[in-house]
Amino acid sequence: MAIDIGTLKARYIDSCSDWSILPNKAVLSAFFKAELNKSNNEESSFVIFLDDLKGVDFHPLYNVFAQIDISEINSVDILQKSSCSLEGDSVLLLLRAVNQKLRVVDLQDRIFGKDFLLYVLHILTEVIGFCYFPFILHACPFLQIVLLLASPVMPSLTLA
Repeated sequence: MAIDIGTLKARYIDSCSDWSILPNKAVLSAFFKAELNKSNNEESSFVIFLDDLKGVDFHPLYNVFAQIDISEINSVDILQKSSCSLEGDSVLLLLRAVNQKLRVVDLQDRIFGKDFLLYVLHILTEVIGFCYFPFILHACPFLQIVLLLASPVMPSLTLA
């Protein structure tokens, strides 16, 4: 049986208490929107902007993402508008934790660097069975790539 979104949110809040931090408002908002979508019989997606996260937010969010595959949440979008205070390794762990429900990854290569984004492609290869052609990366000087992955929700990866 799938973990309902309210239970997942409660686990997030409990995890924040365990780490002696306040829950992140952006994460709570993402839970609220997912619950609202579910109540309207729409796809419940969890959309989070890395820009809204700090290093202290990592562990509780990771704990939730590790359980997201067995939850009512249909998909997870991890986006970035500008700067991000999370380290690249933390972002990679979050991507791995989301696993099969990862739908959209939209990251800025200027922040993390080309090697980081190549590793993201590697994770997608392992987790989702995504295949990419390395020569595309060399042919594109600004690493501006949009790739669609084969899945019912048509996940995508945008590297801008």
